[in-house]
Amino acid sequence: MFTKVSFGIFFLSMMGLALSAPARVLERQLEEPSELPTTFEFLDLPEDFFTHTEEELSNDTYTILPATPKGFEPTIFTATPDSRLPATSVHCQTSSGSPSIVAVMDNAKALIRLGSHWCCSTGRPKCSTLFTSRSFGNSASTSLCAHRAKLTCLRCVDAGNSNKWIVEQCTRNVWQAGGYVSWQGVADVNAWRS
Repeated sequence: MFTKVSFGIFFLSMMGLALSAPARVLERQLEEPSELPTTFEFLDLPEDFFTHTEEELSNDTYTILPATPKGFEPTIFTATPDSRLPATSVHCQTSSGSPSIVAVMDNAKALIRLGSHWCCSTGRPKCSTLFTSRSFGNSASTSLCAHRAKLTCLRCVDAGNSNKWIVEQCTRNVWQAGGYVSWQGVADVNAWRS
């Protein structure tokens, strides 16, 4: 069975347009949907945390912590079988103004490579841009919007996978995807055109 993306790639190849290796890899990644997790870790930090620590790699909009700071323990959220809310949920908001799936997947790969590092919202403002990439004249940004506290962190691999799930579930018109993944009551990870 063809997905929208595989049909679009098939159509382009039938028109005599050669597929590049990255397009074939992207097609394969999109045809193998991944399951949403039933558990995840997050960190809530005090509002003044980033003003007096040198553990972070930061700029004006985001902060990445390579390890859990001393004196803080991550909280683990687990959806129970009788829970009405899943641990995560994808909300599609794809429109003609959404970013290309290639740009969204570039963000996914960059954040997944950071693995278990913490991607943090700095509270300047409530939503912090984690990563921005450009592909085919189109840019995509990934942002983390905290709900619990101004300074909330998710594992960077989870932020990256959020982009992947948005592409898997929200692709429209073959080449665009946008939306957000809600990490229940903690934060949203958004994929948007910047």
